[in-house]
Amino acid sequence: MEIGRYAYRFKGHFVRGGQTHSLAGIGYLTLKSDGLTLVGDQVSSTIDIEGASAPVELGQYILAGTYTDEASSPLKPLASAELVFTSKTNVMEEPMADTFAVVHASPDGRRIWFLTTNPRSSLDNKTAVFDHVSGEAIWISE
Repeated sequence: MEIGRYAYRFKGHFVRGGQTHSLAGIGYLTLKSDGLTLVGDQVSSTIDIEGASAPVELGQYILAGTYTDEASSPLKPLASAELVFTSKTNVMEEPMADTFAVVHASPDGRRIWFLTTNPRSSLDNKTAVFDHVSGEAIWISE
């Protein structure tokens, strides 16, 4: 993965209060030059799938974490990212952590695809959060 700033988008589903919600969002993330740190911001919208009159909820989040890029090894074509999401708008009841599997989607490493693999509460780092997200990030600058 190329060091620098990426624009990204994602879609998925999560369960809150026994209801399934659809989730979509966009944001920016930066892979820092230390080769370990990832920071960013995102905006997302959610809606209850089962309600025709359900309102769309907008949320803003700060994300911070670490990443590894093992794609240079033919035995480990995946990279990974470990993130904590903190709400700027109090839509989410508590901070959430997640681990993502990441693959290079272009030869130059400037386009990546990602997938949720371990969503959980960041308060105890183990309570499961029922969330499934996939997306794409595209490098835009250093």
